[in-house]
Amino acid sequence: MEVAIRTGMHRLTPDPTLGVVADDDSRLHKAKLALFELSASGIGPVEVVVYESSIPECKPGYGGGRTMHAIFASTALVEGLAHDELKAMLAHQLVHIERGQGINDRLNEALASGGIRRTAGLAVSRHLEHVADRDIQRFGADPSALAAALKHLPRDRPDSLREHFAKTHPSTSARERRIKIRSVARQVGLRLARPIQKASTLKGRAID
Repeated sequence: MEVAIRTGMHRLTPDPTLGVVADDDSRLHKAKLALFELSASGIGPVEVVVYESSIPECKPGYGGGRTMHAIFASTALVEGLAHDELKAMLAHQLVHIERGQGINDRLNEALASGGIRRTAGLAVSRHLEHVADRDIQRFGADPSALAAALKHLPRDRPDSLREHFAKTHPSTSARERRIKIRSVARQVGLRLARPIQKASTLKGRAID
């Protein structure tokens, strides 16, 4: 499969050694079903590509011109996640794709520079990861499933990626904690809203 993409914070060209699974592979079918169930119609065509890797990971691919967007998911990730967890991970990548490659290009420029621009770029990159975790609900994914999926991500990455990932992403524990806090806040907000809505309804009836 020839997919001209730019994934993560790096520009990549098609890699013949990527080891993309065959079209009839059950792991690809599982990933396609998860993507199909997400509400991604507003983004444009998005393809999911499953490749052989023992590292559970998932990356966005940004299309240019007539090239469709892609989400790259490793076989270890697809095999290790339940259906709702996989949906949540794919939805996280959809948020990145929706945001657009332009922002990533500017982040790349900031990270490649030094001083305060680089420091600011790293802070923005980590913030955007939290935003992507938050916004998966817009695509129909479950935040609690994402928190469960994050537990499958490797705590230790290859040396070539470890330093970069640690600087551009918040820690997995920080992401899990933020998701839990938002979940509790939503539950409290719903509980507080019910009596307010009920009182408003009763007041309206009394006026009538």
